[in-house]
Amino acid sequence: MARAFEFVKDITDRKDLWKVVVKVKDKWSGTKDGKEYFEIVVVDSKGDDILVLVPHELKQKFEIEIPIIVNKTYTMQNFQVSKNDDKFKPSHHEFKLRFNDGTLVNDVNVHQIVDPVPNFKSFTEINYGHFREDYLYDIIGMVDELGFQQPHPGNRKVQSNFVLRDLGNNVINCTLWENYALKFFNLQNKSNDGPIIVFMKYAKIKAAGKYALTISNTWTTTKLFINEDVREIIEFKKSLTAGIENGTITAVAETPSQMMSQSSGRTQFTPYTPEQKFYHNAEVMPLSKIVQLPQLGISDPLSYPVQMDDIAGKTLPVKVKWQVKWKTDSVIGIHDSPEFALDIQSQFPPLDSFGEIDPLFAYKYSDELDEQWKVYAGNHLHTLTWNKSLEQPLITNGWTGLRDHFHWESQFHKIDLVYYGENMFHLLLNLTQPCSTNEFPSFHSLSTKPPEPLTFDFVVSNDSNGSREPLVFTKWLGDYITSFHSYLVLEGPVVEPHLAEIIQTQGSNGVKEIEYQAWHKFCSENFLSSGDKLKFTFFDIARSNRVDVDVDRAAN
Repeated sequence: MARAFEFVKDITDRKDLWKVVVKVKDKWSGTKDGKEYFEIVVVDSKGDDILVLVPHELKQKFEIEIPIIVNKTYTMQNFQVSKNDDKFKPSHHEFKLRFNDGTLVNDVNVHQIVDPVPNFKSFTEINYGHFREDYLYDIIGMVDELGFQQPHPGNRKVQSNFVLRDLGNNVINCTLWENYALKFFNLQNKSNDGPIIVFMKYAKIKAAGKYALTISNTWTTTKLFINEDVREIIEFKKSLTAGIENGTITAVAETPSQMMSQSSGRTQFTPYTPEQKFYHNAEVMPLSKIVQLPQLGISDPLSYPVQMDDIAGKTLPVKVKWQVKWKTDSVIGIHDSPEFALDIQSQFPPLDSFGEIDPLFAYKYSDELDEQWKVYAGNHLHTLTWNKSLEQPLITNGWTGLRDHFHWESQFHKIDLVYYGENMFHLLLNLTQPCSTNEFPSFHSLSTKPPEPLTFDFVVSNDSNGSREPLVFTKWLGDYITSFHSYLVLEGPVVEPHLAEIIQTQGSNGVKEIEYQAWHKFCSENFLSSGDKLKFTFFDIARSNRVDVDVDRAAN
């Protein structure tokens, strides 16, 4: 007797001999241990879906001999059933399927199954925390306001941050990364009018913590549509037009400049307050540093904005574009809040003598260093105050006492401190001669030296089961690296560079590691063995996530 058809919602791991009629909803490819595979999400006539993995050894069969194509229907039977324990789950089914040698696929387009309709996740539900971080969701909304934009690789990954608004005027932050962000920038550059509608299938949601609640893309699974002629966007635009006409939807930003400049009175979800917009793409610095900036452009030095008549005698935050050739600047922003002026002033180095500290040292010892440092210089004890910043660590108080004690008269002095632990330092007196700016260490804000390479070592090892041990960073090193990059390009000795994500280990108090599958692939394709000594080198960690990996291979 032929096996009867069963429904997707009934699938469990109590057996493997399931037989279902399904339509292929979506498909994408991936790589594991250097081998390509693909995954599909299939849906049955009741609208229930499940994730299916087609492994490398069956990929050719189901791409060429019996091609599995999106929007076609099939009868599928005989699978390996397991728990759906993926880090990000495009299907919310408790189980997932894997094709094996006994899997049978036939009846191509014999059965009729209606096209699946996206189950959009409500912004209201998301804002109230009714979601799971390991589930992927369908999201749609219009771009309401632009936030931080990084269109080119640099100190940060390519990214676009903006606020999405739904048809109920609910808003939520959204961040697109890498190729997804590039798609947004391309559309934005071509779009001159009309709202930007973003439709994401399989988007992930990150709960509020260090950063605000945010929707973002996965590395490969997310499908992104922006102002495209797909059914979902067309229907959203129709509802948007009707809502504007009947007054249930407030004004819509239609250009990038409107998105940057509008202020809707929101506080909880807007990525930029007026003060943050003032900071946008600007750096706080004193005039003494501005005049040392490299030449970026020239404009008329006699062109002053008319606002100059209204600000004489006031203390105001001013945003300027510095013109190197004329040693003058163009005012491009003024803020009239006294409180904001005080906030700006607090970020300038103190008028008292101050010292800049190597950020790498600050990260390494931040967990044990207090604000007060005890510095022994000869037979004298001095107290210095650290601002406890990891991004711009400074000694803010105490240098004047050192200058007076040692009669330092030059503007700059290079001082080496030896750290003994428990906030105790020793000052090396023979290294306190005056120095010019071209002798400053590379971490100093006025230094002209190229950055010092950052290196660390790691020994490849296997666990008791013979599996490769993960690459786990010491906490300070992981925090320091991820202050610049969340992904690394590992350039080994054999094959092309590998892109690897840095993730947080499970239950390890914030310790970070290289994502295991990427690390395992890197080791395998570079023929690394247990006992091999690796030397990792960042030549300019602030500007590049590329890491050279040299190998000292263990003797056989």
